[in-house]
Amino acid sequence: MRWRAGVLALAFFAVAALAAGCTARDPMRVKDSGLPGDDVRDTAAAAQPSAPSAAELADDSDLDQIWRTRSAELSSSKDYPIGPGDVLTVSVPQMDELQDRKVRVTPLGTVELPLIGAVRAGGLTEEQLEAELDRKLNDFMYNPQASVYVNEYHNREVAVIGAVNHPGLVLLNSPS
Repeated sequence: MRWRAGVLALAFFAVAALAAGCTARDPMRVKDSGLPGDDVRDTAAAAQPSAPSAAELADDSDLDQIWRTRSAELSSSKDYPIGPGDVLTVSVPQMDELQDRKVRVTPLGTVELPLIGAVRAGGLTEEQLEAELDRKLNDFMYNPQASVYVNEYHNREVAVIGAVNHPGLVLLNSPS
């Protein structure tokens, strides 16, 4: 009886050693798919992490550069539409009534200006509001050049949660 247990244990260890030896010497191979540029690759080698190559590091710096370029191209008006409570400076160089005029956006999302009355500003960007003002001022003058600048944002709140000193709602009053 004892020798059977010993033979079974020996057989078990032999099979385990054989299985371990097979995986180390004969890694799985991926078949060639036939597509151009597709090589036969060793999956055991592919599963092991490797240090980033110089090309990968160059890709990261290229991505950083692209991100910086695109971030610089975005103006604050694309990120923050005008909303209730915001303070705007509207200026039309050719009209004394609309020189550096500060207005606050009403809770309904409108601004009140001389000559043209109430203009919808809520949800528009600075450029869109400038175009709307130019359209309305066309009735009074040739080729108006209205400009709009948001002095203060009062319609953007974000929730700060988690392990922070002061959780809660924070008002974003400027684009930067």
